[in-house]
Order: sequence, then C-alpha cells, then structure tokens
Amino acid sequence: MQNLIFSLNATLPVFLTMVAGWLLRQWGFLPKEFCKAADRLTFKITLPIMLFLDMSAVDILHDFQPKFVLFCFAATLAGILVVWGAAHVLIRDKSIVGEFVQASYRSSAAVLGWRSSRTSTARRAWPR
Repeated sequence: MQNLIFSLNATLPVFLTMVAGWLLRQWGFLPKEFCKAADRLTFKITLPIMLFLDMSAVDILHDFQPKFVLFCFAATLAGILVVWGAAHVLIRDKSIVGEFVQASYRSSAAVLGWRSSRTSTARRAWPR
C-alpha cells in the first residue's frame, strides 16, 4: 500500500494537471495556438533544462543502479510493444501507427519519469 501511495504522490499531480489542461482546451479557455506554443516550450526548453540540472547534481558513480535502469528499459519496451500491437489492431489508417505509438509513450515517459525520479531521490537540484 505504501508503494501505491508513493506512486500516486509522484504521478497524480501531473495527471491532474493534464486533465485540467485538456478540460480547459475543450471548453475553449485555452486556444489551440497557446497549447501548441506551451507544448513546444515544455518539451524543447523547460524539460531539457530541468533534466540537465537534475543530472548535473547526480554523482553517477555512487547513485547509478543498473537493475533499476534495466527495469525501466524493459517496462518502457513492454509498454511500447503493447501500444504498437493494440494500434495495429485498433487503428484503421496504418500510416499513423508509428506516430500514435511514439506519441503514446514519449511525453508521458519524459514527464512522469522525471516526476517519479524527483520524488524517489533525496538529492534534488531544485526544490519542489
């Protein structure tokens, strides 16, 4: 139960923010142009800067955990393969399967992975 609460603490704020953004977009409060610009800003500027700052504060020789890295790799690969298989079955236009699979894991892996790693480590480059 403690692991569930820990995981929810790491991912629920991001998920609720995404839901709020989606609702605001659906209700017309956030124009499409803003959403495109915010997406570009997030994935091309702010997320890379935060990842760089976090990685620069890590003692890689001391903190590296190969088993955890392999687990994350395997979980990501499994998720990609499941989404890819489901996309081949459920999406009629086969020309967009690759795009769908990439969009299904890229942004969530970056944002949720970053949030989970920030929650799980005691050392942080930035305060929460």
